[in-house]
Amino acid sequence: MIPIEEHSEKFVEIRNKYRLSDPVRAEEIANFLTSHPDRNEEETKISAIDFAKLFNMEDEDAFLFLSFIERGLNFKKKHMDNN
Repeated sequence: MIPIEEHSEKFVEIRNKYRLSDPVRAEEIANFLTSHPDRNEEETKISAIDFAKLFNMEDEDAFLFLSFIERGLNFKKKHMDNN
């Protein structure tokens, strides 16, 4: 697994490379992540390949971008949710 600092740097590089922080693009990403057809709290599967196609990016970049988001969500579940 990539160290979190390096993963964060790659996330920012990818965000900048594909201009994903543009408000329209950011909204498209949010919609993709929250409206995915397989949405099920326990079994959500988001394809990096589908993400790459939708945002015209390399598959590896899509995987790194999404995996960083996943790390953040897992951290939140483990340390911040009051379940």
